[in-house]
Amino acid sequence: LVNGSIPTHGLAMHKDMDADALRDAAVPAQPIEHLVALLQNEKVMMRGLRQDSDETKEELLRLERTCKEEDKALAKTMGELKHSDAQRRHLLEQLETSQNQLVELRSEYDMLQRESFALQHEQNKYASEAQFLQVLLEEYQRDSQAIEQSIGLLEDATFGLEGQSRALAQATQNLEHQVQLESSGLEKDQLELEAVCQAVESMRGANDVP
Repeated sequence: LVNGSIPTHGLAMHKDMDADALRDAAVPAQPIEHLVALLQNEKVMMRGLRQDSDETKEELLRLERTCKEEDKALAKTMGELKHSDAQRRHLLEQLETSQNQLVELRSEYDMLQRESFALQHEQNKYASEAQFLQVLLEEYQRDSQAIEQSIGLLEDATFGLEGQSRALAQATQNLEHQVQLESSGLEKDQLELEAVCQAVESMRGANDVP
């Protein structure tokens, strides 16, 4: 076989055999020998045709395997092409999204730049006010220190007053206790005096009886 073509040497052999048979027929021969020769030629021709048929089948099987392999390769290539096309579309979508984001970022950048210029103008405007507030802050800090010193003195005075208050409370408690003791003594003396008066009255009543 050459380039997938069907072999032709069997047909050529068959033609040569026919020619030999004709030449043999032209020469006088016995009928049996002629038939034997024909049968032998037919066997040789059949073996050649069978060999050609086997080779043709093998070539057809090889071509079928080649076609299947080519189909597999084509299917694989088509799958790769589809995958590449999907990736390309995905990349195009990402590119479009990135371009839109870039436009938005440029717009935001321009807006921020305008705001920066406005803030810089306001910063220059408020610089004097910030200096004035700094002066007020320093004065407030000095006043705060003075107030803290005054609070410290007041706390010291309050602590002294608390000591005096505790001493006064203790003295008051002692005085109340002393008053309670004296009141108890007075009540006892009053009871004793009443008892004496009752005894005197009893003695007077006894003396007045005839």
